[in-house]
Amino acid sequence: MALASAALAGAMLAGGSSQQAMISTAVDDLLSLPLLGFALWLGIRHGLGKALWPAAILAAGLAIGAAQLISLPVDVWRTLPGRGAALADILAAGPAPRFLAASLDRGGTARALASLTPAIAIFLGVAMLAREGRRRLIWLILCLGVLGALVGIAQATGVMSSFYTVTNPGFAVGFFANRNHFAALMYVLLPMAAAMAAADRSAGGEGHGQWRRAAVLAAAGMGAVYLLALAACGSRAGLALGVVALIGSWAILAPRGGGADQAAGWAPGLVILAAIAVFALLQFTRVGLLAGGKSLPLDEGRAAITATTLHAAARYAPLGTGLGAFVPVYEAAEPVSTLTGDYINHAHDDWAELWLEGGVAMAAVTGAFLTWFAIAARRAWGSAMGRIGGSFARAGAIVVGLLMVHSTVDYPLRTGAMSALFALACALMVPPHLDSRYRGPPLTTGENPN
Repeated sequence: MALASAALAGAMLAGGSSQQAMISTAVDDLLSLPLLGFALWLGIRHGLGKALWPAAILAAGLAIGAAQLISLPVDVWRTLPGRGAALADILAAGPAPRFLAASLDRGGTARALASLTPAIAIFLGVAMLAREGRRRLIWLILCLGVLGALVGIAQATGVMSSFYTVTNPGFAVGFFANRNHFAALMYVLLPMAAAMAAADRSAGGEGHGQWRRAAVLAAAGMGAVYLLALAACGSRAGLALGVVALIGSWAILAPRGGGADQAAGWAPGLVILAAIAVFALLQFTRVGLLAGGKSLPLDEGRAAITATTLHAAARYAPLGTGLGAFVPVYEAAEPVSTLTGDYINHAHDDWAELWLEGGVAMAAVTGAFLTWFAIAARRAWGSAMGRIGGSFARAGAIVVGLLMVHSTVDYPLRTGAMSALFALACALMVPPHLDSRYRGPPLTTGENPN
């Protein structure tokens, strides 16, 4: 529990940039190493249970990235798709090398693989964690989210500045460099807060009524803070997905029984409708997106960036360019007609960028992940995981779905913080099979698993 808390806190506080060569990113990676080691030890000793399938998919993706680091004889390398022109540039710069890595940016690929360490550690660690440990972790990220939201509101109102030089001044960004990524944090916390309220509302036990009511009220108050910060982001994708997150939150809170329980489901539904109305009205305030029509030039050119990325991907298919090789490949492929003064570090469509960098092999891994997600999401919305564990699993399914949709117009998962929360959400969809098998201090449970 302590190791997972340190890794998640480090990711949320220091993982707000998509740039991999930063001190904060290195600190985040180091904080996650103890958790990774402990989770691997538990997995070897007790097995992975239903986490085996997603863990195997993750291992396949890592194997593809590692294979891209393998050095090939230059005569073999030049036969790979798209490498001929690149070799001409290499020869023009100096003597011909004897070996070249399959990746067009070997250092970028190595950094991309290393940046996955926190997400891998968090997924494995939380998958090994019992329900009570998961509940405490969610409380931690909700509290850290409130801190980030308050910082973001202060930034939007001019009280504070961003912690990054390259950022979106005048908008709420919290501990992030990009307003859209901060918006992603705010909307994914909404279903997490709803799951916490639903879990504490459903928890049994005598003498705990006041605590359960206080926990539900705290979760509701946190949700209100997230909505206010989300309104101050100026993110169109965040606005749309925030509404979807609110609808998903109602689905988590609504009782799943019939009769009186079903009638009681109208209460959270009405609260969610009110929240959506207030959220829409906030857009017309001084900090809202619609107040001044604020948009950045780069926001309007995303379609052209995606089109150039897909054109380059066709050139390097079916093998791809190598993970983390987007920047040099895009700079070489960008048409003169779309050149601007902006630095394009990602495709603003993570699916297109993944296809460019990983080719057919990574597309197959992505397909396997989507298949697992569909099966796990169906299980989450069933009754197999119980009322308390099920609320966490449903929140995880909503979070994963929201971030995958957001990734069609941006790259939220390229930041350490959001990749960590994505990994957490995936782990919440996995039943904690060690609940009844392990009773060590980090994994003890104090609640009925059902």
